[in-house]
Amino acid sequence: MLDDNDKELAALMEALIGEVISKHDAISQPGKASRATGMLLVRASGSWKSILHIVAGCTSKREMQLCANDASAILRCMHDCALQAEYIRLGDSANGKTADDLADLYLEYEHVERYKRATTLVKQNSQWAKQLSNSRLRAPGEINNQTEFDRVKANYLDKNQRPRGQWYVGDGTTLARKVGREEEYFWFTSILHSSIHGGPFASRNGPPYPDAKNLLQVADALIRRLLVVVIKVDNLILSEQSTTMMNATVRDILNPN
Repeated sequence: MLDDNDKELAALMEALIGEVISKHDAISQPGKASRATGMLLVRASGSWKSILHIVAGCTSKREMQLCANDASAILRCMHDCALQAEYIRLGDSANGKTADDLADLYLEYEHVERYKRATTLVKQNSQWAKQLSNSRLRAPGEINNQTEFDRVKANYLDKNQRPRGQWYVGDGTTLARKVGREEEYFWFTSILHSSIHGGPFASRNGPPYPDAKNLLQVADALIRRLLVVVIKVDNLILSEQSTTMMNATVRDILNPN
């Protein structure tokens, strides 16, 4: 359900994303903030492309209504990526954290995630879990996981001295408040909750986006935020066409009209 104008704008956006990622990848010795925000941009760019495919593949309004639930779940992921990237770029002066400090917390949290995933998975009874448990790589892998986890875990302990569920202190609302996106966070977590978790309301009615254009507008606005972050962190200079695209007026996510 893309008209010719939609397709042209999507092609321009895809070229813009590609240019920024290419210039980012060309940096020979990226700093921690560059690495972290670049990872988030790449992750979100895949989400943007997925939404584009969903919208383009729908052939009727009813099909769009049903598939829009999946697109909404992907938008939630994009919004999370954007919040984290903006938080890293801005730093957290109230807690004495620079952009590189926050980026280091983001990057090193991979070891916590890997440790938690591995230790939980080998306790399961599925075929996959048994294959991993019996792998010849399990023993050296567990040693490495434990070593890296022990090295970083002190940076992520909650008040009960357990590793928290995310790399930053607090929850998603806390993070959104720090970057001035609290109302948006409420929208993506509460209003879209039924779409993301298969609720009966969204299963029957779809998400609160009336058409494909709204989905694309929100996706474009979110990917632009990540592009802005990476461009500023890396001090990138873009082509004239990409600069024009970045300077274009972007509709507010909650007030598109």
